[in-house]
Amino acid sequence: MGECAHATRQGHRVTGGAVVCCGLSFSTVDVFRGIKMQPILWMLIQTVASLVASVCLLRAYARYHGMHPHGNPLVGFAHALSQWLVLPLSRVVRPSGRIDWPSLAGAVLIGLATALMFSALWGLALNPLYILLVGVLWVVRWGLYLAMMLIIASAVLSLINPQAPLAWPLAALTSPLLRPFRRVVPLMGQFDLSPLVALLVIQVLLVLLDPTLVLSTMGGLARYSAG
Repeated sequence: MGECAHATRQGHRVTGGAVVCCGLSFSTVDVFRGIKMQPILWMLIQTVASLVASVCLLRAYARYHGMHPHGNPLVGFAHALSQWLVLPLSRVVRPSGRIDWPSLAGAVLIGLATALMFSALWGLALNPLYILLVGVLWVVRWGLYLAMMLIIASAVLSLINPQAPLAWPLAALTSPLLRPFRRVVPLMGQFDLSPLVALLVIQVLLVLLDPTLVLSTMGGLARYSAG
C-alpha cells in the first residue's frame, strides 16, 4: 500500500500488474519484452566458454613445460576444473609426450561449440568453414588472453608482494612466456621490461586475430579472386 500511495503521489498509478504514468501503461511483460536477451546470453556463453577453454589451455601449457599439478597450485586448479571434460576425451585422444592432446581437443571443441551457438543465437548461416575458422581463432585468442592475465598478475605480485603464496606459481608459469623477450630486451637498472614488451606483442596479435577482421579479409580476398 505504501508503494502504491508513493506511486500515486509521484503521478504514477498502479493498476493490476501495470504501472500507469503520464497516461501510458507499462506492464512487467512489456518491460521484459523490450529487453534483448541475445547480448546477455552471448555474454554468459562467452564467459563460461572462455573460462573452461582457458583452463584446458593452461593444463596443456603446463604439461608441455613439465609442470606437475601437485607442484603448482594453479596447475592443480586447472586440472580440477577441466577434469570433467579432459578425462572423457583422454579415452579417445591420447596424450603424446609433452603434448596434452585431450586438453587441446577440449579447448577446440569449446571454440567450435561457441561458434555454433553464436551463429544460432544471431540467426547466421551455418557455414562449416567459417565456424571452424572462428572456433580456432577464439581458442587462440583465449590463449593470448590467458598469457596476458598471467603476465599481469605475476608482474603486479612481484612489485607489491613478492612473498605472496601465488607469486612463485605465477612466476613459474610466466617464465617460459617471457624467456624469448628477456633475450632481446635488456634490463633497465633493476627493472625488467620484458613483461611490457610481451603485453604489447599480445595486444597486436589480438587485433590481428580478431574474427571480424579475419572474416572480412577473407571475404574481400574471395571477392577479389572471383572477380
